[in-house]
Amino acid sequence: MTSTTDTSASNLRDLDVLRRSRPYLFHQYKPQKKSRKTWKNSVRLRSSLGPARRASTQLARLDEKNLSQALLHLEEAIAGLAETTRKIAEGMRAMVNNTTGSKRKMVESLKNMAENTVENMRKLAESTRQMAENTTETTESVKKCLAVVQENDAALQVLLGKMAPFLPQRVDDNLTENVGRDLGSMEHSKHIIPVTFSLSRCAFYL
Repeated sequence: MTSTTDTSASNLRDLDVLRRSRPYLFHQYKPQKKSRKTWKNSVRLRSSLGPARRASTQLARLDEKNLSQALLHLEEAIAGLAETTRKIAEGMRAMVNNTTGSKRKMVESLKNMAENTVENMRKLAESTRQMAENTTETTESVKKCLAVVQENDAALQVLLGKMAPFLPQRVDDNLTENVGRDLGSMEHSKHIIPVTFSLSRCAFYL
């Protein structure tokens, strides 16, 4: 408020000096009626002033009341500008906060995605390991079963070797009857070696 008063006093002093030095710039100046030539010259001088000089002339015509009102309007404009600047700053701060929140959410989402990917890869590795172990166990079971089958095959070969003399030499329609008759006669033979098959062991491994 003190600066406004000082400015008003300074402007009044300037106006007073300007009024004394160039009275023809003010409405209060009225040339003497006896000198019509001076009046014409002053009118010609005012009309010959440029836009800048005319603007300064309009400013010089302001009195103290108009000047105070103009200063009041200027203060209101400055206050409005400050309020607008404050709102812009708040908007910028809110935008920065929203951007920071979005970035934080994006980083959190990426972190969760990475953690889920790591967990899924760990589960996949565990499943693959169990599958490999099961495959190894299955392979071992198949190998054991194959060994049992080979053992039984060898026993069958021995049995067939013992049964060769009793089997028919020619395969015909009466093969079933001949085999049945020959097997019936084998029950009383002393040359038959009993063979125990262990196919049940193969089923156990499978």
